[in-house]
Amino acid sequence: MPDSIKNTGDWRYAFLALLALTGCAIILYVLSGAGWFLSGALLLLGVGIAVSFAHVRLFSLYSYFVISYVSLNLISLFIVGYSGEEGGDYVWMTLSALCLFLLGYFVFLGKSPERDFLLLENISSSIKTIRDGRFFLLLLPVIISALFIMIEVASSGGILAHTRAATKEEAGMLFLLIKYLLVFAMPFCFLMGLGLRQRKGSVRFLVFILFFLSLIIFFFGLRTRSYIVGPTMTFFAGYFCSYIMNYKERKVSIPIRAVVPMFLVLALVLVVSAYSRFYRGALEVQGSVETSAVFEQTISNGDLGYGLIINDIMKKFKGDRVWLYGQSYYRLLFILVPRSIWKDKPENTQQIVGEVMGGKVEYFTLPPGIQGDAYINFGSMGVLIFLIFGAVFARIDSKNSPVLILSTSSSFLPIYHLARGGFTNPVIMIFVIFVGSYLVNRFYLNRKCGD
Repeated sequence: MPDSIKNTGDWRYAFLALLALTGCAIILYVLSGAGWFLSGALLLLGVGIAVSFAHVRLFSLYSYFVISYVSLNLISLFIVGYSGEEGGDYVWMTLSALCLFLLGYFVFLGKSPERDFLLLENISSSIKTIRDGRFFLLLLPVIISALFIMIEVASSGGILAHTRAATKEEAGMLFLLIKYLLVFAMPFCFLMGLGLRQRKGSVRFLVFILFFLSLIIFFFGLRTRSYIVGPTMTFFAGYFCSYIMNYKERKVSIPIRAVVPMFLVLALVLVVSAYSRFYRGALEVQGSVETSAVFEQTISNGDLGYGLIINDIMKKFKGDRVWLYGQSYYRLLFILVPRSIWKDKPENTQQIVGEVMGGKVEYFTLPPGIQGDAYINFGSMGVLIFLIFGAVFARIDSKNSPVLILSTSSSFLPIYHLARGGFTNPVIMIFVIFVGSYLVNRFYLNRKCGD
């Protein structure tokens, strides 16, 4: 057992005992089907997660993963677990995967809240010393991306003639590069939010206008909500980080005054994300969107009910005896090999899932959820991979590096995609964010924070 677990107080031993009780409740539920065992498991997990957030940095790989994973699955767990619908494998995988992730994370976590504070304080101090004109440079990758999109959409006949398929066909490579430029811009968005409170009112207003106009362009040009939700969440992560740095206690904490605004922003982002999912389709056929349908579909098979789709995928793969035997993970080794050279290169898992689930539309992909991905690769034993995920996340979050602090704080988008069932692309995105964090720390900030 690492020394880190010995030096963090009794809370971690109590936390591990809580996870053990949760594991027992999950096993008893799977064996008996009794709903009160499920209730006990959910209650214990809820308490454990609430306790854990008092001992981790709010904007970290851990926080982003837990928030994403719970939001995608919580409602579905209630629907599947208490309705009698077939889904024992889904409940088992979803709950035990989260338990093992928490176990792996807190066994291997070794971090100092005070050191975290000092690094963020140094980054924030560097942003304060930057003049307004130079501060606007943080918008540069975002604005360049928006300009490229405007030029390409205009050349293809305008907004009404533009389709999502066009972003994958003749101009597919250009749009792919634009998407990765936006991923590269995530640490810029975090720093922009972190430093905005120290700016004059006119500067704040102009930054907000340019930033959110760019988001509108991203949505209409890329026809995907990921690249409006990702930059928005990262921007507000930086903005709220400037509020919750508790200078008196020398750690990053969450004051009561910040809780309500944070939940309001999360609710707003959720509404925009849910509505844009359907408005994107309406744009393709120049139709309209009904608010009641948005709410219903968001709960039944959307952002808040995605576990129902994961359950269907798991049942379909099990029934058809289709197993990937680790392909979702080992295909990362071959990302640099073009398909033109290796025609039998392993397919993207989301494409395979789309085909198995009966997708008839070209480019149809369907993420299987991170626990569903483990299941369709290794069956029920795939849950063990979450120990590795937890350990890796812990070691990254534990590093006392300004570049890694900036990278992890800016990684909501790839972590959300990871929780939703991607693997190769989120790993690439995290690497791109790391490169952006290194460059902005090395060449933009006035000093190397933490040195």
